[in-house]
Amino acid sequence: MTATMFVGAASADAGTVKIGMSGPLTGGAAIYGQAVKNAEELAVKEINAANGSDVFEWKFEDDEHDAEKSVNAYNTLKDWGMQVMAGQVTTGSALAVAPESTADNMFNLTPSASAESLALSGHNVFQMCFTDPNQGASAAELVSTKFAGSKVGIIYDSSDDYSTGLYNGFSTNASKLGVEIVATTSYTADNKADLSTQVTQCQDAGADLVFLPIYYTEASQILTYANRIGYAPKFFGCDGMDGILAIEGFDTSLAEGLMLLTPFSATVPETKSFVDAYVAANGVQPNQFAADAYDGVYIVKEALEKAGCTADMSSADICEALVAQMTQISYSGLTGKDMTWNAIYSVLFSLIAIGLYITFRFKRWQWASGATLALAVNALFIIGLFSMLYGFVPFNLEVNQAFIAAILTIIGYAINDTVVVFDRIREYLGLYPKRNLKDNVNNAINSTLSRTINTSGTTLVTLLAIFFFGGETIRGFIFALTVGVIVGTVATIFIATPVAYDLMAKRAKIDKE
Repeated sequence: MTATMFVGAASADAGTVKIGMSGPLTGGAAIYGQAVKNAEELAVKEINAANGSDVFEWKFEDDEHDAEKSVNAYNTLKDWGMQVMAGQVTTGSALAVAPESTADNMFNLTPSASAESLALSGHNVFQMCFTDPNQGASAAELVSTKFAGSKVGIIYDSSDDYSTGLYNGFSTNASKLGVEIVATTSYTADNKADLSTQVTQCQDAGADLVFLPIYYTEASQILTYANRIGYAPKFFGCDGMDGILAIEGFDTSLAEGLMLLTPFSATVPETKSFVDAYVAANGVQPNQFAADAYDGVYIVKEALEKAGCTADMSSADICEALVAQMTQISYSGLTGKDMTWNAIYSVLFSLIAIGLYITFRFKRWQWASGATLALAVNALFIIGLFSMLYGFVPFNLEVNQAFIAAILTIIGYAINDTVVVFDRIREYLGLYPKRNLKDNVNNAINSTLSRTINTSGTTLVTLLAIFFFGGETIRGFIFALTVGVIVGTVATIFIATPVAYDLMAKRAKIDKE
């Protein structure tokens, strides 16, 4: 089944950019696909009407919430001439299409796919909504504060990326927060027709709150069976639950008191104009998926305008222009204010967290100062090198998600080397307390030097092999890692340790005086 819309009479050749989208219009997640389709259609019509002429030409393909069919849908849209991909609706489909769109250098902004690994699958892939582990962790935090003392049961789909990601985020954070999980039970796509066993396990374990990180179709089965056996815990889900009231034949009274996490509300003043327009066009209220999709189209419009893209540009050229803009724009819409896609904060957070870790591990702030400075120099050197060489080397040096992933990887690799050296210094300070600090530090560096060189050398051999033979799409990423390993090794010996030594020596002199 294919749902196609050509907005207005103008063709792409006359100045319209072709935007494609795929999602489930049939199958178990059809409510989400239909909501996204309706919202994108509404946004495209509004944009074209406000412009006075067609800005976008838009097409939607049904992927039936199936990975293989989603790739087929992507290829159909590509054959149609798609220049920008407005993503896929569900996580499994998005993960299947992401490598294809990256290989084609096709810009891809998904409104609702939420796997943490999705945005790291390619520099061209962006997400509108929060990631599964973050949403799961937030759910655990809410349970720990609003329902403290509850005995929690969990039912999740172990064959689904979305459900598994939510479960992992929830269970990890729940253990840290002291949430008592009394039952964890799962099912797969092959045996989800009857979920009575899973409900009974939660009941037998005494769970008075059941966390359902699943889609609405299976959730409706669980609520129906729980009511049949007289089991009435508090049911709590995430955004995948949105849509349960629209299931044909489901007794909606069973959802009374059901809780779910969502960044969108259809009843607040800020969303009224969108809700009214959506209801007028479709006869039903929008859900979170619709709101994310609506925002997504407007974000693409803003990025295209700021990048100066025109309809005669290739999809690859548009992709590079949009990727550069996405890390700079800030957008306020239905699902959030001042939304950005800039990952610099993740690098700063990593440096701060590592500095705190070193302080607590070695119980001296001087060690943390040396380690953090060395890591910062490493990261800044790579950023500077990318800026200097951009456009002069025959491979991609875009500062994108893959680049940020490389920086974070290097930070983790480099701090491991620094910790080894610092551990040896601490060991020597304990073994030889009568030696002066300079000799202990120098001897510690010399004793670990062969280990440092051997480890870095073997790592470089692997990285160079991947750099030369691994393919064009990952060459920039591997280049960053290679430079990072070299600079990180040098920084450990010539920056981290000397800085720590100087600060410790200065402190010792002050104490002596």
